[in-house]
Amino acid sequence: MLETLRKALFADTPRLSAGERRYSGLAALIGIAGCIGLLSAFDGHFWLIAPMGASAVILFGMSHSPVAQPWPVIGGYVFSCCAGLASAALPAPVWIAAGLAVAASLWLTARLNCVHPPGGALALLIVLDQKTYA
Repeated sequence: MLETLRKALFADTPRLSAGERRYSGLAALIGIAGCIGLLSAFDGHFWLIAPMGASAVILFGMSHSPVAQPWPVIGGYVFSCCAGLASAALPAPVWIAAGLAVAASLWLTARLNCVHPPGGALALLIVLDQKTYA
């Protein structure tokens, strides 16, 4: 019973060595606090959004994953942003626009071979921001 549960929960989870964990944590700190935080400080705008934290985990903790490569990261954000903006512009209730944004983001990035999971969060965030504060 315990072994079945262990296999179900940890089936394909890769283990990072102590060195990889240190490197990943330091890289995430530099990437988020250093680069993005510095950029925000220079132009007076706050450039951090929650999906960037998810991207940092993928990029630095799962760097060999297909979703951590340049095209999925860049394309995933760009096309998910487009899906979010298009869905937010629809005259639909927020719950419908939110569902459409995530679905369109997934469809579009899968079609263009650039699926990056935080892109779905970005599409949802855009709709919630636009529909809530409009």
